[in-house]
Amino acid sequence: LGLDEPVVNRLICLFRQPASQEIAEKLRLSPGSDVWFMQRLRLVGDIPFVFEQSWMVTHPFEDLSEADLNRSKYAYVSRKGFTVERSEKEIRAELPSQNVRDMLGINRDEPVLHATSIAFLREDIPFEISEIYYNQQHYRFTLTAARP
Repeated sequence: LGLDEPVVNRLICLFRQPASQEIAEKLRLSPGSDVWFMQRLRLVGDIPFVFEQSWMVTHPFEDLSEADLNRSKYAYVSRKGFTVERSEKEIRAELPSQNVRDMLGINRDEPVLHATSIAFLREDIPFEISEIYYNQQHYRFTLTAARP
């Protein structure tokens, strides 16, 4: 793949649903509160690199749209006047479900990198939980650890 290939977000679904107990706890909501549920693919050219499932608070993001998610979710959040301060991620290798394999175009049992992420606005307010699957055939992470 060339680096000149366009990176595209492709929304698969977006709808409101009641938050499960687990999602509500992580987002500091009451169980059953409305949250956005979305699934997106990130492609480079026509190649799927990332499959993402996210749950996002609906307030103050009631007007979130398909167009916003086909561009940049965080640019939308910024346009609404909020700053994404940080995210906490846990990353592990695992064998994906058939659905994840289908989304990433993986034809056999091979591991993917799976990140669980909680994103926070300023003042430590969680607003989004994501399950992110990276196609290891095309994705590399480079980490640098510095000593104090």
